[in-house]
Amino acid sequence: MTFNYADLSRVGFFVLALGWGNAFGEDIAGIPGGLSQKADRAAPATSESAVPSAVTDAQKVSLKFSDIPKLNGDYRVNADQTVTIPGLGRVAVGGITIPEFEGILSDRATGIAGRDVYVTVEVSEYRPIFITGSVPRVGPLPWQPELTVEQAVAAVGGVARLQATESLLQRRRAELEEQRLVAAMARLQAEQQGADRIVSPELVKLSGKNEAEKLIGAQFSLMRNRQTAMQKQLDAIAVGKTLANEELDALRLQRSKLDNQLQLRRKQRERIQALLEQKLTVADRALEEDIKVSDLEEKSANISVAMARVQATITNFDREALSVAEARKSEIDNEIIRLERELAQTRAVLNVLKSSDQEQEPSIRYSISRRGNLIEAGPSSLLMPGDLLAVAQEVSPQQ
Repeated sequence: MTFNYADLSRVGFFVLALGWGNAFGEDIAGIPGGLSQKADRAAPATSESAVPSAVTDAQKVSLKFSDIPKLNGDYRVNADQTVTIPGLGRVAVGGITIPEFEGILSDRATGIAGRDVYVTVEVSEYRPIFITGSVPRVGPLPWQPELTVEQAVAAVGGVARLQATESLLQRRRAELEEQRLVAAMARLQAEQQGADRIVSPELVKLSGKNEAEKLIGAQFSLMRNRQTAMQKQLDAIAVGKTLANEELDALRLQRSKLDNQLQLRRKQRERIQALLEQKLTVADRALEEDIKVSDLEEKSANISVAMARVQATITNFDREALSVAEARKSEIDNEIIRLERELAQTRAVLNVLKSSDQEQEPSIRYSISRRGNLIEAGPSSLLMPGDLLAVAQEVSPQQ
């Protein structure tokens, strides 16, 4: 069952639709649109509403369930565009709005609870914008509605105008950072694919063969060190599992011998009981045999308990080995997401730096990376959550 605003109004349940756009790193990765040559930098960079409505523009969302108060609270929007909710699992939120997210959660909660459950989603914390380039302090800045480029730049100390030599140095640093990030990305992709070597034609093109070999060599050493560390963990787990299996085999052998003894002792007890019934032996002899049988039965039960405990230990070793592998895979995936974001940031800065001409009058140029697009902007352009604002010197012909 999916609830829209009309459904919710009929039950008196008002939904506040505040939302987000894509996460900071996700906005930048894979820019398909390129830099618009016809953009008016004095005009706003977007025609979107000043209040975003996509879930992925949120860093944290507050959920309220009408009939399941234990699930109420703040939840983080993960880097892979999901929100993890106990009992409901991992919910994909990429490309959906706050009202659509409410409908999805209502459907899941209703299906589990067996009764209608209404869900309200509100934004607890927006994703920050990120400012880089010719400013005194680069880094994240909290987003707020109607935040303009001019206001954001003023919040980090204004524009730091660079001399020609400083601009060249900044460009060179950005180029070296791009090469480093490309080398690191090649290493992560090799780890992700289980390859035993690192190959990056893109890096050779950027830095030349000799420099590329140096960077790849450093990344290869890092990859080997990480693989060795992980293998040591797995080896330690394997040793523990081997010892546990040996202990289990010993317990099985011990119980087998004990079961044979118990079987013989039970037969002996039956013979003595028959003699007692014929009054050919005394009751004390029968009681003594009962005690011996009970002792053997108790030892057999104790061994069974010990075997169950060892089997549980072996299962834990298997689970731990799987956890180590899954943790490494997740770590690689998160590193790739982070590097894609950093690489996009660096290239956004390079795009504006490479267009500078030292022999022309410097001015300030703003560009915004948003949802796969690089947009030229002006001081009055509105910023959205997760935007990357690059501030750089632009050169205009001298009058």
